[in-house]
Amino acid sequence: VNMATLPIRDETRVVADSIGCSADDLALNGGEDYELLFTVRSEQAARVAAELPAATGTPVTAIGTIQAETGLWRDDGGTLSPLAPQGWDHLRASGA
Repeated sequence: VNMATLPIRDETRVVADSIGCSADDLALNGGEDYELLFTVRSEQAARVAAELPAATGTPVTAIGTIQAETGLWRDDGGTLSPLAPQGWDHLRASGA
């Protein structure tokens, strides 16, 4: 996940600042914003990024690449670090 291209609204940054957390972490793990995530072949990315918004009115943002290696990685300007799954687990037993 390329953090520089992750679409984070200014309002999200304001909320993150007000509660003392990172806007990046809030966007990745907050759980209250939903975006459709999909992949396309790299050679089709530019065409899809142009045609999908034109056809649907829905913006498309490339936020990373799929690699052969296992795992999810966070790219902060060329510095890679593992991106651990966090946030709300809807399938976890509630304990009630």
